[in-house]
Amino acid sequence: MILISLSADIRDTQHSKMKEKVSVITPTYNSEAYISETINSILNQSHKNLEIILIDDASTDGTRDILDKYKRSDPRIVTIFLKKNSGSGLARNKGIEKATGRFLAFVDSDDYWHKDKLKNQLEFMRSNSYSFTYTRYALINESGSLEKESNVAPKQCNYFRLLIQNCIGCSTVVIDADLLGKEYMPDLRNRQDWGLWLKYIRKSKKAFRLQESLTYYRLRKNSISSNKLKLFKFHWQIYHQVEGYNIFTSLLLFILNIPTVLYYILRNR
Repeated sequence: MILISLSADIRDTQHSKMKEKVSVITPTYNSEAYISETINSILNQSHKNLEIILIDDASTDGTRDILDKYKRSDPRIVTIFLKKNSGSGLARNKGIEKATGRFLAFVDSDDYWHKDKLKNQLEFMRSNSYSFTYTRYALINESGSLEKESNVAPKQCNYFRLLIQNCIGCSTVVIDADLLGKEYMPDLRNRQDWGLWLKYIRKSKKAFRLQESLTYYRLRKNSISSNKLKLFKFHWQIYHQVEGYNIFTSLLLFILNIPTVLYYILRNR
């Protein structure tokens, strides 16, 4: 009877750990300048039940050596090395496919987290029974100095609100995959995270923001998202190709979205 009881306790403990496990997904490409800061911010989380999935998108600098070093130092780290550069969307999809945790979290290779980011966000989700959440974030420059607190993230949003403006920072999101399942990003070179959030919000109906600013988003002048003309192209692709709206509806949504595009252009000047 004692052995049976101990066995049941072990199974319950293992089940409890699985229910709280967070799979953190980070794509990398020539990220040697910032990736150590990103990984350290994940490893230093006060919530320790993690699976850290690092997907390298065929880097040509020293990123792979850095990832190998971290993999040897912590058993929670999983590395995936892609042979061909295919973009961060496909890289993140490889991470989603590999993930085994209940929760999916995302952080880009030049961003980093406050040490209590996951702990506070999971408590926010549990106490409110939320399945899709995000946080406020602070904007930093390439050297890491604070630029400003972001004010574009609303307290909550539904599908239409998100359709008009991609107001959710990728590195701030946590998804309860037990409730919403696994969805994958569209094959775009930019705004593919927006396409994923639209898939998830169709299921969750709403997404909710934790008030605290727990993510540091790095502004980089040469990033894809800072290319002013391409922003219009990617936004059109979301409406017409990914969401499948006809030309007239896509044009209307595109016009409504122009203030958001202008915001990103001005922010990256």
